Amino acid sequence: MWPQAHFNRPLIIGALVALTALPWLPGLELRLAALLPAVLAGLDIARQRRRQLLHRQLLEAAVHLSSDGLVISDRHNRVLAVNAAFSHITGYAPEEIIGRNPSLLSSGRHDEEFHARYRQALEVNGHWEGEVWNRRKQGDEYPEWLRARRIEQGGDVFHVALFTDITRHKAREQDLQRLGLEDALTGLPNRRRLGDLLVSRLNGLRAGEAMDLA
Repeated sequence: MWPQAHFNRPLIIGALVALTALPWLPGLELRLAALLPAVLAGLDIARQRRRQLLHRQLLEAAVHLSSDGLVISDRHNRVLAVNAAFSHITGYAPEEIIGRNPSLLSSGRHDEEFHARYRQALEVNGHWEGEVWNRRKQGDEYPEWLRARRIEQGGDVFHVALFTDITRHKAREQDLQRLGLEDALTGLPNRRRLGDLLVSRLNGLRAGEAMDLA
């Protein structure tokens, strides 16, 4: 899943040709000259490998510094890797989740139809994004904003998911909704809330219910 190194193919081909011809070359000087392309090709391969390793280390560092939780799973939905934010949000250490199904985190709020739509979106569109409720190791439920992507590479399939804990965001939404319906000082229903209650109760009265403004 990491970028491949870009080797100098003409140099490598030249080195192979020179090495193949080496036993038939007369004289030490010609043989040493034939070794030069092989040495240069070896240095190029080593340089590309170092660059690839550095690139991978930088990506891994960036992933582990991210505040978003990361889960990478295989085609069978077995977890291959997680980052530090995943453990911070869910409470599960890497060794507790790697090799297991991410459904371990399920809160039970979403039915099979929801999961079927999720799988279909990944299969057809290659990605899915939306709000999901999961459960931490401690047992409490929390909302997250999930972004998932299906990646095919080398004949295999991987699923990469990034998620953000939106508990505070949801709490702010509820506070704003409450403030829109209650007096900030007394906590009593405001004019808007009273109007909604009257409309609701009047509709109920028309339906034969008793009048109750509680």
